Formats: sequence, structure tokens, C-alpha cells
Amino acid sequence: MIIEEYQGSKIASKSETEFEPQLVVLSAKDDALYRMAENALHYLDENKDVFLPDLAYTLQLCRNELPYRLAFCVSSVETVKIA
Repeated sequence: MIIEEYQGSKIASKSETEFEPQLVVLSAKDDALYRMAENALHYLDENKDVFLPDLAYTLQLCRNELPYRLAFCVSSVETVKIA
């Protein structure tokens, strides 16, 4: 029995470059955090089709929380690179 049809919210197109502010978080056991940040920049340079909300979600929820942390609140992938 169907009680009510699902009315999903609009999902941003992957071609959009500006999003609602997203929290991008990196964490590491030690000062390897700097290498991790450099690797993230390299990844973003090589992969132009990164969907910022997916990136933020993965970094926040799919990785372990470690003692050294770096976080940015950004609205575009380009802003991540600048930060």
C-alpha cells in the first residue's frame, strides 16, 4: 500500500560550481597532515569533476578522527584550493 508519494528534494547538478557552505575536514596522526593537504590539492587539480558535497561528506564521515585536524568551510572546490 502506498500512503504518499516521495517528494525528493532537488539535488544539485554535478556541473554546478557553487554550493551551500560545506565543511571540508582533514585529519592525521601527526604532521603528516601537511602531506595529506598537498595530496588533496593534487587530487583536486587532477579530478575537475569533484562534487563538493560528496567530498565533504566522505572526509567527515568515512574517515577516522585523528589528533591533528584541518577544516575549511567552503562553497566551491576552487575555494578549497585557495584555503
